Amino acid sequence: FHITIIEPLIMPVKYFFFFFISICYFCKIVNNENMEQKFMSYNKNNILQNLKDADCSSDLIVKFLKLEENGRLSEQLRLLSRHRKFLLDKLHINQKQIDCLDYLIFSIEHQAQNKDCNNKL
Repeated sequence: FHITIIEPLIMPVKYFFFFFISICYFCKIVNNENMEQKFMSYNKNNILQNLKDADCSSDLIVKFLKLEENGRLSEQLRLLSRHRKFLLDKLHINQKQIDCLDYLIFSIEHQAQNKDCNNKL
């Protein structure tokens, strides 16, 4: 069974409409399959790099991959959540350190301005 491009034009309008809908549906299915393949490819090719970029230790990565092999998604998510909390705590510590430096810089600049004002008097 072979349909050429000309045949749909010869069909009555209602059949052409159904033909057009079928083609659109087929394109949607193919596109969705391609999206799934891209997503699966992303997972397979980039999870390891993503874990490394997130500063995960080699032990954490090994645990994560073992959980992946065993299909233990909820434990994977818990592991990632704990690491996220660790990174966030580290971020807060760094923010406090930056705040301390900012205060020290402000104090030094303020003292320098006061000395300049006193020297002008």
